[in-house]
Amino acid sequence: MPRSIRVEPAKTLRLSTISDAAKRMRDQYFVAERAHQLSKYGERQSHALGMTSQPLHASSNAILAALPADQFSRLTRHLVRVNLAREQVLYETARPFRHVYFPETCLVSVLADMENGTTVQVAQIGRSGMLGIYLALGSQNAAHQAIICISGTALRMPAEMFLQEFRQPGVFHKAVLHSIRRQIFTISQHVACNRIHNVSQRLAWLLLSIHDHTGPAEFSITQEFMSGLLGSARPEVAKAAHEFRTAGYIRYTRANVTVVNRVGLEAAVCECYGAVRKEFDSPRKPGYIPF
Repeated sequence: MPRSIRVEPAKTLRLSTISDAAKRMRDQYFVAERAHQLSKYGERQSHALGMTSQPLHASSNAILAALPADQFSRLTRHLVRVNLAREQVLYETARPFRHVYFPETCLVSVLADMENGTTVQVAQIGRSGMLGIYLALGSQNAAHQAIICISGTALRMPAEMFLQEFRQPGVFHKAVLHSIRRQIFTISQHVACNRIHNVSQRLAWLLLSIHDHTGPAEFSITQEFMSGLLGSARPEVAKAAHEFRTAGYIRYTRANVTVVNRVGLEAAVCECYGAVRKEFDSPRKPGYIPF
């Protein structure tokens, strides 16, 4: 009689077990994919904002260049080099500070706003100084609008990190105070100049100060923008620029300006340019760094 063979029924996996495993795998995939997307988004945003991830080893900004190597190295944890475009607004009047800026190749114009919409430049800040001095003086809000006059790079630091470093005695504290004193002098000179001197004299100061910063290279600036900086009507600025071009002091085509006769501009400028330059070039202070 044949022997019967007992066949064990096949074991089946519960559908719920398969479903749970698939769900975990799916969730893990979406988490990894989302992280990848966020990473790519961050890279795109950094590029769009002009931020660079290159390591910081040195800076052409005078305040930062004056620091001992170990102190600068410590500050680099809070510094980000950013590319800033012409006419980009960094501060709005009466708005809270979020960052301070240490210009390198850019040039910043500080503007006073009038109720009728008119603006006038009260200071220019380049690689010899910093933007955000009122934060160091105890104010949480910007006193004036700040806008990029000449595009270039700057090192940006969060406001709270700046205050933390500034409150510590040492070279950084002294360098910032030195910059504040020079900026206050420059602002007071601009106030006097805007009240007393004519458009041609003030335009010559503007062009010479930009030329100090850019060197022999041409720079881009429109008559409309110069009008906003000088607080004068555009036709007046256009007339003064035309006179300088006719005299052979500048070449001016399609918003590109080249200073071709600096001596001529220096003869046309008011005394304020020389006073500010002397302040930056005094023997009792560090050597002149174009502002």
